[in-house]
Amino acid sequence: MASTVASGRIRAVLFDLDGTLVDSLAAIVAGLGDTLERYAGRRPPRERIVAMVGLPLSKQVAVLDPVPPSEDAIRERVRFAETRFAAHSHLEAVFPHTKELLNLCRGSGIPTAIVTSKTRTEFEAFRTRHPWVEGVDAVVCSTDVERGKPSPDSALLARSLLEVSSGRVVFVGDSTFDVACARAAGCEAWAVAYGAGDRRSLEASLPDRLFEHPRELLQELRKAIDLHPCHARN
Repeated sequence: MASTVASGRIRAVLFDLDGTLVDSLAAIVAGLGDTLERYAGRRPPRERIVAMVGLPLSKQVAVLDPVPPSEDAIRERVRFAETRFAAHSHLEAVFPHTKELLNLCRGSGIPTAIVTSKTRTEFEAFRTRHPWVEGVDAVVCSTDVERGKPSPDSALLARSLLEVSSGRVVFVGDSTFDVACARAAGCEAWAVAYGAGDRRSLEASLPDRLFEHPRELLQELRKAIDLHPCHARN
C-alpha cells in the first residue's frame, strides 16, 4: 500500500459506517432496489447497486435517470428510500470488534467521528437501533455538507468538529469513495476489504492500509496507539 502520511501519534480516527462498522449491505441493496424499481421502473442487478454504496443517497436515487430529476423529485425519492431502509433494518449486523474499536479510541484519549453517506434522518433512525454510536464524539452525514463523498467536505467537517486541523488523522472506510475523501482531506486512508467495496478497486486506490478482517484493523490500531500513547479521557 502507498503510505503518504507521516507516522506519529494518532490525533483522531474517522470511521465510515456502512460496510466498516456495520454490515448493512443487504439492507441497503434491498432498500435502494425497492426505490429504483418504484421510480425507474426496474430493479438493477445487485452488483450495480453494490457499486453505488458509499455515494450520497441523493445521487443513488437518480442514477438510472437519463435526465437529472428535479430537486423536489430527489427529495421524494430520498424520503421513500429512508422508509425502505428502515423496513429492511433487520438485515443489519454489527461487525465483530466494532465496539472494541470505539472503546480503544476512547480509552486511549483519541477522539472519533462517524463520517457517513447516510442522511441525517437515516442516521437518527440507525441511532435508535444502535445506541452504541453514542460513544463517538461527532457524526457527519451526507446532508450536513454541500458535497458528499468522495468530496473531502464531510471529513473536513469532522476534523473541524473534533478540533484536529493538523496532525495524523486516520480515516477508515470500505470504498474507493472513502479513500478519495480521506486523501483529499489530508487523512491517512485505511481501507477494509470486508465491506461493500470491490477489493481490486480498493487496491487500485492505493490506501495506506488494507485490512481483510475487523480483527486486523483492531490490532493495527492498537499497535499504532501503543507506539505513541496519549492520555485517556474520562
